[in-house]
Amino acid sequence: AGSGILRYASTNFTFTESAVNAIVTVKRERGLQNVVEVDYAAISGTAIDGLHFTNASGTLQFEEAEATETYTVTLFDDLLINADRVFTNILSNPINRDPISGPNSDPGLFGAATNGPTSLMTIINDDSEIELTFNSYTVNEQTAGGNAVIQISRTGSSVGDVSVFYSVVEIGRAHV
Repeated sequence: AGSGILRYASTNFTFTESAVNAIVTVKRERGLQNVVEVDYAAISGTAIDGLHFTNASGTLQFEEAEATETYTVTLFDDLLINADRVFTNILSNPINRDPISGPNSDPGLFGAATNGPTSLMTIINDDSEIELTFNSYTVNEQTAGGNAVIQISRTGSSVGDVSVFYSVVEIGRAHV
């Protein structure tokens, strides 16, 4: 069945920025003969190389009968509330290490694609802030139950758990 076709396991990978390491998977399908190599690289988009992720580039080698390889992209958590950021992964320079004809460039490893397979990497912002909707509250002691409803809204990302600690302080008291 030949040396197969190389592609990303997904056309869209998504990781939170606090994930630190994003594991990217490349698959080899429709043939597992021969040793095959392919270069990979990350191209900046709204996610900037060196600021939001490390320069991820290198070469993957698929041994004969090997169907999956991975590489790691290191993500940087900026601790700022901002939009999700994206960059592109691309495969290039496919080499078929045929034991008879020797190593040769083999664009057929990309199937019908004229350029190397790509995949979009989205870095999900997971930073958020908590904001009280009002600064002060008044409770009428004659109100049944004497409860104040304090509304808290979370702005920014909704990824992850957030806790709010509060206390009630008596500022003044009327005397009769």
